[in-house]
Amino acid sequence: MSRNKLNRISGSGAIIGFIQQRYVVTIFGFFLTALTSIAKYSITITLTEMVKDSFNYEFFNSSSNDVCPVDDYIEFSNSTKERKGEFDWSSESQGLIISAVFWLYAFLQTPFGFLIDRYGAKIIIVTSTLSSGLLMISLPFAARIIGVPGVIVVRVLIGVGQKAYKLLS
Repeated sequence: MSRNKLNRISGSGAIIGFIQQRYVVTIFGFFLTALTSIAKYSITITLTEMVKDSFNYEFFNSSSNDVCPVDDYIEFSNSTKERKGEFDWSSESQGLIISAVFWLYAFLQTPFGFLIDRYGAKIIIVTSTLSSGLLMISLPFAARIIGVPGVIVVRVLIGVGQKAYKLLS
């Protein structure tokens, strides 16, 4: 059944006959916003498990019941332990990786607004979502092959793709 015929039969904007198109767009927009937010902030959680982290336990009283036992650390001496992460990145590098998504947000407001006006919202949503998703998939490869600079570049590009979508909401 053609779209025009469906609109004439069920009223304006109905997709399946009982669900109007604006509700479907709203539901998809909600899930897209949720997924992009999860993708943006997930690195702050995963980074803690990716990175070797050594610290001194002298400040903690190991016999206290207030401190949870830590099993995923390798003990080097009585007071120093190191997390079994894959990467040896400094705290400064980790901060740069986490913040890289937001670096270009302010500068891209006007260019992406122009692109949305010129090409329409649908094409911008599809390209920004696909590019962000593909870049999220490439993030572990960038971490293993290039290291911190590669992860920062990928995170900046993820931010570019997500900024294009955020202008629409």
